[in-house]
Order: sequence, then structure tokens, then C-alpha cells
Amino acid sequence: MSKLTYGNTYALLERDARGIVVSEYILDARRVLPLVAPDGQVYYQLHTDNLSGVTEEILVPASEIIHDRMNCLFHPLVGISPLYAAGVPSAQGIAI
Repeated sequence: MSKLTYGNTYALLERDARGIVVSEYILDARRVLPLVAPDGQVYYQLHTDNLSGVTEEILVPASEIIHDRMNCLFHPLVGISPLYAAGVPSAQGIAI
């Protein structure tokens, strides 16, 4: 539902002591912000979300997040919903 509604789905990975993924927590897409550092590395800023267990605002490297995005029309890290993507050519047609 997150991918269809907001164009993005985020899953926070939990690893054990060996570094193996043991679980994934689906995050609220409205509370995650992808960031690109000056050296090109990608990070995700997670805002507080009691349902997914994020109790404070944190910055997480891209290796700890699964980001599934749809229709990246404006930025390669920010997907848009199918409804918005369908509305763009409609608005252009009305303007013409």
C-alpha cells in the first residue's frame, strides 16, 4: 500500500551479531527522507514512528534500508505514486 500510495516503500533491516539480516521492519514512507552526502553516499533520515519501533530521529546508511521506489520522474531516490504520475501528462494536456 505504501508504494502505491506514496511511490516508495522502505524496510529497515535488523542484523544479528554475525551481520546477517534476521528481520525487516516496514517504515512509514511519510517519515523517511533519502539524503545524498557530498561524497555521493546515500543515507536515510528516519523520523520517530512508534509503530515500526523508531523511537528517535536517526540517520541510517543505505546498506541498512531496502528502498523500493516507483516512477522516479524527478529524482532517482524519490518515487511518486501512480496517480500523480498519471496526472502529470493530464495537466500538460489541459495546459496545451
